[in-house]
Amino acid sequence: MGGTGSFWSCSEPLSAGSPGYPQLSIWCCWWWWWWGGGEEEERGCWRRNGDPLPRVGPGDRQRQVAGACGLTLVLQRWFMKLKETFISKYGAPPAFYARAPGRVNLIGEHIDYCGYAVLPMALEQDILAAVTPTQTKLIQLANTDPVYLDYNVHISEVHIDTAKPQWHYYFLCGFKGIQEHFNLIASGMNCVIDGTIPASSGLSSSSALVCCAGLVTMVANQKVLSKVELAEICAKCERYIGTEGGGMDQSISFLAERGTAKLIEFNPLRATNVKLPRGAVFVIANSCREMNKAATAHYNIRVVECRLATKVLAKAKGLDWQKLLKLGELQTELGVSLDTMISTVEQILHPEPYSREEVCQHLGISQEELCSSILSQNTQDVAMKARRATRHCGTGIKCNSD
Repeated sequence: MGGTGSFWSCSEPLSAGSPGYPQLSIWCCWWWWWWGGGEEEERGCWRRNGDPLPRVGPGDRQRQVAGACGLTLVLQRWFMKLKETFISKYGAPPAFYARAPGRVNLIGEHIDYCGYAVLPMALEQDILAAVTPTQTKLIQLANTDPVYLDYNVHISEVHIDTAKPQWHYYFLCGFKGIQEHFNLIASGMNCVIDGTIPASSGLSSSSALVCCAGLVTMVANQKVLSKVELAEICAKCERYIGTEGGGMDQSISFLAERGTAKLIEFNPLRATNVKLPRGAVFVIANSCREMNKAATAHYNIRVVECRLATKVLAKAKGLDWQKLLKLGELQTELGVSLDTMISTVEQILHPEPYSREEVCQHLGISQEELCSSILSQNTQDVAMKARRATRHCGTGIKCNSD
């Protein structure tokens, strides 16, 4: 295990900066030393901030990671394999590692993009990156899974094709988000990605990759952000690939803590621990039917249906509908209970789908305005079932409160 490296994770606090990046004082992630060679290598030990951690033998399927589910033991040789892959690609060990966990949502499906609170928890399954910053101005990406092909791009030529989402575009979303936030002339980087979150399974593999890329870009360019700031940036920048998400996935990836779920609320973003019952076991079953949110319109249709419902309801109630995007914002403006909101929906919205022409007539706008300011790129020609989507949102919120 020759060489040294530092470890950054989306979750858990940090109290010191990396000697490779002495200006950093990031509290959004664990900092790890990986001491190689000599006695530490023979014992198979890891250290955190110089303190010895439990032994991880070369035959154990264990690795030590700081993450949303806490300090857990998992496979040392998993890191070794990633390191060896990195060396085979780039000729030297990585400067640091970064990690972002996946998530499962316990309560509150399809309501975060309406501005309502959700209750997710992070998983041990994660995205892991091995990284070395460079002066080449090239982003060189590789993946340990041969299904995902290598990708190289100059930092001035980053382009994200929403029509054909590829794995590397999610990484570029995170890179671009940090680059634009700091108005960076960013460093190039060599990077190898590995992961244990099943793809397109509803466990946020794509958002975890965006978060990991944002964390990587921040560290590589020696910038500092809080966990909340990182979560908000990554929630916005995932929209570069066309997904109109609400921010739950990115928030739990950065804000998770060991032993708790998180009640995540928005505007402003905040997270409250929800202690899980002692001995509770959550069984997550994967149907193996993949659903790529960015490659289809299914997800965005629900978002846009709720957005249109918000605007039609606001217009009917005499509010400034143009500034309102989310049902939660509308409820706050009206100052009414959830039951009253559901009644209002049933009174004003009809159950049949709304055509573009009908929406434009309700709002007094042109179809060009509708397409450019309200609809997403992949929902331009879809009839909107605004009442159905809004009622689903209301039912989900009632489940939360119950």
